[in-house]
Amino acid sequence: MSNNKEQELQIKMPEGLSPVFSNAARVLHSDDEFSLHFAQTIPGTNRAEAKAIVSLTPSHAKRLLKAIEREIQDFESKFGEIELPEEPGSKEKPDYVG
Repeated sequence: MSNNKEQELQIKMPEGLSPVFSNAARVLHSDDEFSLHFAQTIPGTNRAEAKAIVSLTPSHAKRLLKAIEREIQDFESKFGEIELPEEPGSKEKPDYVG
């Protein structure tokens, strides 16, 4: 076994940490960070409740994108293509994607 081989990162989960459900997200950026805003829409209204904000360095955001792409490819190879509904309205960039 090589000493140069990367070891798997051991992540400690705090007791009582609850999962967050999000069905809407916004991605913003500045010159030094990406900010992911996660929200949950309220059925029957045009409102949503913010659930979490995660800020990442640009390089970490790109690594996250690649990891999500790999996971989606794996998911679709097992369960079939994920169908996205047509987005109604303007072709402008939406404020929140959900």
